[in-house]
Amino acid sequence: MCGVKKIFLVFCVLVGALAARENTFIFGINGGIGANEIQRSGLEIAQGHQFAGAPIWRVTSAPNNAAGGLAYGVNIGYEFFLRDAEPYQHALRLYFDYSRVQFSDLGYLVGGINYNLFTLNADYHYYATPRFSLFGGLGLGENFAQVEGAYDDQKALTMGINLGLGYEVAKFLELELKFRYFSSAFTRETFFNPNTTTRTRVVPSGIARIMLGVNFKF
Repeated sequence: MCGVKKIFLVFCVLVGALAARENTFIFGINGGIGANEIQRSGLEIAQGHQFAGAPIWRVTSAPNNAAGGLAYGVNIGYEFFLRDAEPYQHALRLYFDYSRVQFSDLGYLVGGINYNLFTLNADYHYYATPRFSLFGGLGLGENFAQVEGAYDDQKALTMGINLGLGYEVAKFLELELKFRYFSSAFTRETFFNPNTTTRTRVVPSGIARIMLGVNFKF
């Protein structure tokens, strides 16, 4: 009986800690800029060389590039407080996020590349004051890459980090500045420029984003 009382007491303490500050659902929108490191290798037809009547392609060197573009997204999730002891408050925010990053007019591709990232995230928030928080977390999901004018789109597992600052303007409204870096391991190198004499093989790697967002709490 004594053991049951202890378990009940621990349960009450945990519930009280969580209820000390109101847990809340969160819906957010954000926008910003993205940067993508792109590894390139070129292919061109070897003039005067054929095999069974088909042209032979040879690899040529091409420098790696860093592309920049527009980024925007939405997220929805839930925040619950782990500890509420002034002046420090600790919370865990779990949320689903959709982000789109657009890199256009790359030159070596017809059109550009658009990334669609669907991720589940867990961020730890440290409230230095009742309104101001610092946070860091991890995300995992899938990246669907659409290539304009190229042969194949691709999808790959993506994972990364979230770092940022939050400021509650009001109880229901929060401003957020966030840095995100996600890496994707594409399994097929099939991003080609469909040119008759030259082609560019493109292998995207990490995607970095700086986002400014608004979160609604309800």
